[in-house]
Amino acid sequence: MKGEFDAASAIMDEVGQLIQSIQDGISSVADILLRDMAAVVYGSNAKARRGLGLDETLQLCMLIFSGQVEPCSFRTPDYQAKLEKLIRKNIDPAATHVIRSRREVVQHAVAFQHLVNEFVHDEKPMTEGLIKETHAILVKGISAAGAGFLDTSKEFGGIYRKDDVFIGVQQCPKPKDIPVAMASMVKNLGIELDAAEKAGCLDPFALAAKYCDRFVNIHPFRDGNGRMCRLILNVILIKYAGIVVNVGEHDQSRDEYLATAQESRAVGGHAGPLATLVLREGYKSLRRIRDTLRKTKAWALKQDSKGKEKQV
Repeated sequence: MKGEFDAASAIMDEVGQLIQSIQDGISSVADILLRDMAAVVYGSNAKARRGLGLDETLQLCMLIFSGQVEPCSFRTPDYQAKLEKLIRKNIDPAATHVIRSRREVVQHAVAFQHLVNEFVHDEKPMTEGLIKETHAILVKGISAAGAGFLDTSKEFGGIYRKDDVFIGVQQCPKPKDIPVAMASMVKNLGIELDAAEKAGCLDPFALAAKYCDRFVNIHPFRDGNGRMCRLILNVILIKYAGIVVNVGEHDQSRDEYLATAQESRAVGGHAGPLATLVLREGYKSLRRIRDTLRKTKAWALKQDSKGKEKQV
């Protein structure tokens, strides 16, 4: 695994150099990242059997990520009205299943953008409050009954579950233990990040996998835990590696992702196999970004050479 990490680190260094050497290099990487974020929303929803097909998911996500719906005002009624208009555009009001699917995509994208803005752009710590707020955005407008719970029609976003949960044969923490488990999780993440920054050494793949795994094994909410754990995974990767990973995107990697999750639950939480999978997928993402930047640089050099020939 060390060899794979060293290879990924080398590509990260090369990507940094390419960004510096290319005009608008940062914009090029940002465009790739936004498209990858949209693909992550699709893949994460698909694993939870939520949302829409790939093309419509990407289209809706890019409308949100590109700023056509201003994210900073998400708490206001005006912003919610804009989202509702986007969700219901060209849809028969009676087609409630389509509206729900669109809502799942739109709210997922907004939740992702919110977590990126807070944790990455504004450099705020990962707190229980931020996680609860993001979860509330993720499932906004989706009732507990709509999520498969028959006992209530109330919204459940950002509220820790009140019922016992088993994933397979593994019991998640009891409701009374969730606040302590979540407080411990975010505290330990903060301690690890502080120590890594002081030491100048961080393995973002292992760290992201560890806290993704820890969150999903706590399973703090009634619904949306899988999607939330993948949001936490990816915002850590965005901040410290400049990429996202779509674990389980294809059938083979999906089977591997599910197998690693089952293995972790069987031993009471251990992120080693997931860290290996995240590193492997991260390497693919980095290599794709590097190859795109190499082509961009080669094209720019060719155009520059043509310009000089004309001057001569």
